[in-house]
Amino acid sequence: MSKSSVLSRLANLPERLGEMITGRRDGIKALLAFTRFSGVIRHDPRQYDRQQRELILLGRLLLTFLRSPMISLARDVAMLAEGLGDERTFAAMMRRAIADAGRLETRLRQKPGSATLLVDFQISLMDFDAAKRVIGAIRDTRPELANQLSQRVADLEAECKPWRDVVDAACASLRRRLQGGATPLQERLTVHVPVAAFRMNHRDYPGFREDIRRSFRQIVSVLRENGTSYSVEMRVAKHGALADEGAFIAYHTVGGEGRGLHVKETDRRSHFSGDTGGYSGWSAFSDKPLPPADAFDPAVVAAFISSERQQLIAGNQSKYLQPETGPDRPAGQYVFVALQVIDDAVQRQAALHMFDMLEEVSRACAARGIAVVVKRHPLCRSAAVRFVLAKGVRRGLFSLTEGSIHDLIDGSCAVCVINSGVGAEALLHGKPVYTFGRAEYQAATFRIRERGEFARLFVPDRLPAPAERIEALLYALRHSYATDVRTEDEALAFWRDRLSGVLGKG
Repeated sequence: MSKSSVLSRLANLPERLGEMITGRRDGIKALLAFTRFSGVIRHDPRQYDRQQRELILLGRLLLTFLRSPMISLARDVAMLAEGLGDERTFAAMMRRAIADAGRLETRLRQKPGSATLLVDFQISLMDFDAAKRVIGAIRDTRPELANQLSQRVADLEAECKPWRDVVDAACASLRRRLQGGATPLQERLTVHVPVAAFRMNHRDYPGFREDIRRSFRQIVSVLRENGTSYSVEMRVAKHGALADEGAFIAYHTVGGEGRGLHVKETDRRSHFSGDTGGYSGWSAFSDKPLPPADAFDPAVVAAFISSERQQLIAGNQSKYLQPETGPDRPAGQYVFVALQVIDDAVQRQAALHMFDMLEEVSRACAARGIAVVVKRHPLCRSAAVRFVLAKGVRRGLFSLTEGSIHDLIDGSCAVCVINSGVGAEALLHGKPVYTFGRAEYQAATFRIRERGEFARLFVPDRLPAPAERIEALLYALRHSYATDVRTEDEALAFWRDRLSGVLGKG
């Protein structure tokens, strides 16, 4: 085994160790899956916060003994702590991450390869000057890498020019926060600029981080045209409840008793929601009933549905890259089950554990002689999920596929999800959808709230409401709940409307 391979395995050790320890409940649930004891461990939304607290404790313990620079681990622990409102741990872990970055920077002449990690880190904290300082330190030893990183920073600076003062203010707010300085007088509105807008992840769809930045740049533009004063803070956490005393704008958050505007990408690339409750099943939109068929101009809705089907279904487009469509999709009648990442924040909204959903659907369909086809989430790396899927296939309960989501939906007689965006795509196909958790589009689905309910409700190819009302909800989902941030004028109009509501409550 090469040295680089060994180092790579060691780098992933904390994450793997964390999954084994905090995911033990899912591991036990996996062992009991499809047996008479599967219901012994019930779904408990509180387990996700407990898992995060355990990850924080584990991360802090590892960082106590691992004195070598561990920038990513320290920042990830800080991210979890902020999401749970643990300010003391957040500050301690962010100080550790920044200190470790400083230690690595002093070694750049000996290890110039660390420059990419350091530039990524400094950019994520919106500190472009620090990123350029790192690049300058390797200019002589690694000129090609320095030029590559310089171009990246220059491109970001050019893109952020219209709202650079806000980006710089977010960076300054973090320094002030970590130093324990006095907090400036808060305005009635706080803009929480997300670190997620500047982080890199190879699993993103192309342009995803740029879309987050574009959303906040548009929001800032609307605030300026209205002459609205606001405070600026940096937010590191990627999920959490916010309870600011005044109005606020934040990304990937929930809560705030209607005073906040929660910004979040949706199932559709470049489409971002702005909701006063949160996203997915936390959103205020999710509580709305199906709109009447005449809520919108029927001709406009029909044209919209036709266009969406042409772009997404005929174009084989989804949030994640799909394989080519083809004739090898499952034959015969089947129910399609789309799985999610088992520790995703939206699992807090599930009525049943994902493994229980698999059991409910497979057993109900077996009684009717209907096959079940399952697709694992493309970003899932859980050993427990892998174990359960292998067990289910061995027992003949379902088959696995990696085919195109659109092929799989198209050939199905029903689609089952917790609250995945696949559910919204299935509605576009005109398929009945069974949701086992709260979702923004839940009014157009059969909602499963307890064990045994799927077996009682399931009828192949039966819709829960007239097709025209479901299509009206899809129209509202794309125009009232979210906007395509790459259509500038429409997006600005959307943010104006959303901000007027939030500022009126602040």
